[in-house]
Amino acid sequence: MVESMKNNGSEGLRDPNGVLWGERFTRVRHPFGHEWGITTQLHEMSPDEIQAAAEQMFAEMSE
Repeated sequence: MVESMKNNGSEGLRDPNGVLWGERFTRVRHPFGHEWGITTQLHEMSPDEIQAAAEQMFAEMSE
């Protein structure tokens, strides 16, 4: 979908990548200036799993 948007004049603002709550996220701007945030669920996570992933990410950032 994102490649199709780029091939038709949209600008990629953020490369698709995984985020800690189990989704892949990207941002694109279409030729008329509207920005789209697009997500795809990679796997379902419980609130406890999201909290653990956030704690791990912040611990790694402080190293």
